[in-house]
Amino acid sequence: MPTQNKLTPIVSLTGINTVGIYTVGITELAGGGGVSSTTYLRSVLMHNTGLGTCTSSLYIYPHWEEVEGIGKTAYKLLKKSLESGETYLWDLPSYPILMMDREKVVVEINSPTTIDQTFTLNTAISAGSTAGIGTTEFTLNSITGIGIGDSITVGAAITDAPVTQVFTTTNKVKIGLALTAGESIYAGTAVTVTGPETVTNGTGIGSAVNYILFGDLDSAWA
Repeated sequence: MPTQNKLTPIVSLTGINTVGIYTVGITELAGGGGVSSTTYLRSVLMHNTGLGTCTSSLYIYPHWEEVEGIGKTAYKLLKKSLESGETYLWDLPSYPILMMDREKVVVEINSPTTIDQTFTLNTAISAGSTAGIGTTEFTLNSITGIGIGDSITVGAAITDAPVTQVFTTTNKVKIGLALTAGESIYAGTAVTVTGPETVTNGTGIGSAVNYILFGDLDSAWA
């Protein structure tokens, strides 16, 4: 089996951006190896050196396609979320990608995907679980999907109080001490819980990803 013994220079891309980082027959390799009209691409190393989380995508463009705007979905082979400081190796040890003259490796840095996690849970204070004045814990008929930071409304006594704890074994939720009701809350009282509208783990802006491509010397990578 050919060995991984040729690589490109480090190419750094700061997001949010799309760029071609290697073109067969054009891009020079590290160590004065020149260029080649045929390349066997075996691996791609990605390392996020920036402060933010980002999503890095990799494309193989045909020789007639120029790199313009965002990467084209038809040529996408990989999409990987990278935390700050994370390294990822995309390895193809058995069947490298054969690239001919003017075909391109294109990479892209995007914002992480924003996930819509909006939800509303309509439930009630469970039977036998009257909550007296000053109580911060409430036993509900259901706590499915409730998480810390969700907003809870209990009848007319409590409106949009943030959930600070969830006790799954007892079906209880807890709110902050400064948000207690001034009246007793009886079993059967309607409870509405709403979750956040969206969740994302970063912006991608300012994320810098370093890329190195690996190929086979004895399979025309030079």
